[in-house]
Amino acid sequence: MKENFINTGIKDFGVILNPKKCKYLKTQIEKLRGYHKNIFYKSFKEYKKSGRIFNTSPGLKTHNLIYTHNLDLKFIDESFKFKNALSSIMGNEFRIIKRSVIMHVPLKLIPRWVKDKVKNIGRANLNPWIKDEYQDVQYFSHLDFHQDMSKAISGYDKFATFSINLDKVTAKDGPIQILENSQILGRTFYPHFVRQSAHEDNIWYYSNLEGDHIKSKNRIVTGPAGKVCGFHGLVLHGTSFNQSSKPRVSLRYLVSSKKSQFKKTIWGKSFKKIKGSIKGLSDLHARLDINKDGSYKDTGMSIR
Repeated sequence: MKENFINTGIKDFGVILNPKKCKYLKTQIEKLRGYHKNIFYKSFKEYKKSGRIFNTSPGLKTHNLIYTHNLDLKFIDESFKFKNALSSIMGNEFRIIKRSVIMHVPLKLIPRWVKDKVKNIGRANLNPWIKDEYQDVQYFSHLDFHQDMSKAISGYDKFATFSINLDKVTAKDGPIQILENSQILGRTFYPHFVRQSAHEDNIWYYSNLEGDHIKSKNRIVTGPAGKVCGFHGLVLHGTSFNQSSKPRVSLRYLVSSKKSQFKKTIWGKSFKKIKGSIKGLSDLHARLDINKDGSYKDTGMSIR
């Protein structure tokens, strides 16, 4: 446990939640937010009239499907195995900062006008193009390698991500891809400087553009419902396109450690391995792919 997370920044806990209950939760989510093209604005013209580019993602408590519809997550939050998994890294007084529903939408199901808007964007957040009442779920098409811990959330600037499979995830579903030990270079601006090996598909090279380079193995997170994977907030991760016929639905938990426990936890000790800066970058420098008006620049993407 210690050797694994501290060095790689990743811990695959396997199936620690009830698969049947995970699948049932997915059906409940789909009943409330069944995917259909009508959740999008009909055209860019309609978006310009009624939409917005800022504040389109689920909130901590408000405009978040989990809370506005009182989704029953007791089988997760009160699970001994789940709490043990979180506390094994974050300490027994961990704090769940945010819970959200994630929906990875297949490219074939996205309206053509939206597809044209996001096809060359590295982190294709679909929420700006989706009507306000449906923005309580986080939708995306694809996500290039990025860091979750690029800025503070709810006053916490150090947190880990725990992803929960609500159904079986295969290579066709656009699973999460994680670059092992990439947290070592600390916070770096996006788009991150990563290059794939010319000879090994699962090997990537990552630089902070200050003379430091590391070699990383790309871990692809597939598996059955109930599987939980945790990773460091500074680890580079992303997803390619969902090639299946249905959206991949999952839960994302952002979790922090109590300050008084921090140094004693696996989480706190993992920061001793980090050679780069862990100070938060300003919004101006954390995301170099965003224009002044909040719109996204075309940057292409490295992940495949």
